[in-house]
Amino acid sequence: MTWMNDFKTEDFAPFAYLTTRRDLAYYEISEKEGFLDSLKATNKKEEWKSGVLELEHLQTENIRFLQKHLPLASNHLNYILDIHMDVEHQRLKSYQSFAASPDTHWRSWRKHSIQRAREEMKLERDQLGRLADLMDYGDARLKPGMLIYRLLDFLILVADKLGEHSDLLSLDERLKLRALVQPYFKSVRAKGRLEAQKKVEELINIDHSRIKEWAVVFVDKSNADFSNVIYGPKTKAAIKDRGIQQLYALSMAVNENLATTYRHIKWISDNFYGPNKGQNLTADVEEQLHSAIEEITSGFNNYNLTQLDYNMFLASIVPPLESRAWLKS
Repeated sequence: MTWMNDFKTEDFAPFAYLTTRRDLAYYEISEKEGFLDSLKATNKKEEWKSGVLELEHLQTENIRFLQKHLPLASNHLNYILDIHMDVEHQRLKSYQSFAASPDTHWRSWRKHSIQRAREEMKLERDQLGRLADLMDYGDARLKPGMLIYRLLDFLILVADKLGEHSDLLSLDERLKLRALVQPYFKSVRAKGRLEAQKKVEELINIDHSRIKEWAVVFVDKSNADFSNVIYGPKTKAAIKDRGIQQLYALSMAVNENLATTYRHIKWISDNFYGPNKGQNLTADVEEQLHSAIEEITSGFNNYNLTQLDYNMFLASIVPPLESRAWLKS
């Protein structure tokens, strides 16, 4: 039984409305922040400054929107939202700093953006542990966030071994790996490669039945409405069934992307750790190494995109709050 069953619909639906919009804004703003790197690389300073100001504005509006509807009737659900709000305020603080002195941050953008990412990753990872105590450990919306950090732990410890075989990697491959791990390498929680792998394997298996159960309960508890996103079926029941299948498919896409990324990290671990591993490699193994690095970097880059698709759909099916009767006065 999912944790959502502990709440009445009138309590959970406002929470679903706020968190789906918070999560969508989180990934949309993350994509916009990533675009600043491209503007810096192409020396488009004025566009970059405009982008920094936009980040501050969007984050301010996101927080204002959330605070407008708080607190909720359920203290338990308020605690969960409070945890999310800590991350939102941390982001805003960083964006305000960027906007207050854009010239300073422009000159050393790489350093400042990495520092911002490190601060957020540390806070977010700590907060995920708190969320796991308030939600199901394998909740379909919580699990990917926990898993992505465990994958980063594993990748960093595996990539460290690849340093002994740097002659096998192209400059582009080394730069791609560095870009992935540099903001995070000081935050590794696992004590070693095997522990990191074990922690990934605690979450990596995809439980299809549990994801389907989650989708059914979430739809009911959030008062989800598929009428604006599902076309074709003639009856409400058929529309709902199709909508649940779409929600399940999008959740699966997030999980499958992470599972594929893990398989490639594990392949490198299996082939380059241990006595005489990584020695006298055949051309086929070297080719697989290049392919694995490409798949790993694509997997982490695609994580935000799969989450963006998933959260766009979620935000489109949870109706807005029509009455503040659900909220505390």
